Amino acid sequence: MRQEKRSINHPDQLHRRIDSNRRDGCGDMQQMAAAAGYGHYEISAYAQPKRAACHNLNYWQFGDCFSIGVGAHPRLSFPHRIVRQSRFKQPKSYGEHIAAGSAVQEEVEIARGELGFKFMLNALRLTVDFGVNEFSERTGLPIDRVEQALDAAEAKGLLIRDHKTIAPSPLGQRRDFWLGKFSASWRLFALYSFNLFCIRA
Repeated sequence: MRQEKRSINHPDQLHRRIDSNRRDGCGDMQQMAAAAGYGHYEISAYAQPKRAACHNLNYWQFGDCFSIGVGAHPRLSFPHRIVRQSRFKQPKSYGEHIAAGSAVQEEVEIARGELGFKFMLNALRLTVDFGVNEFSERTGLPIDRVEQALDAAEAKGLLIRDHKTIAPSPLGQRRDFWLGKFSASWRLFALYSFNLFCIRA
């Protein structure tokens, strides 16, 4: 007798395979997540109320990330600079370097000209707003550094803002317009989907 596979998270429901080739596959997944009580709090993350990953929220809000271990990528803020580090990815190499005194494979300072882009690329992944003051607090830059990009995105209906907060609009949550608009060179990259299966015209 053939036994039906059931979902680990929902044993009372038959596991339903999502066909990733279907254009509405993302819609199916979103409906299933919502029906199970999961809210869409970040472009690729869902959680039940008050269960969003604190680590993820901190990272997307451009907070410091004290990562340790094989292959870790911490982000650390200092009074006049922000650095990204990477640890050795192979356990053997990581162990050897730890024994020698440091497992940091690379440390790169984020250029001031890229801080606005990096902040927006992270913050606009979230579906909730963030305070205008957070931009300056986390980057050390005035918000007018990205004013041109904010104006352009707002004109296209991709974000909602006032003098206190900024948030991606429902349309802005579906498109990665931000990569082009907030890059240092202000190049407008072709729009591409935040999520491989969530492309919407």
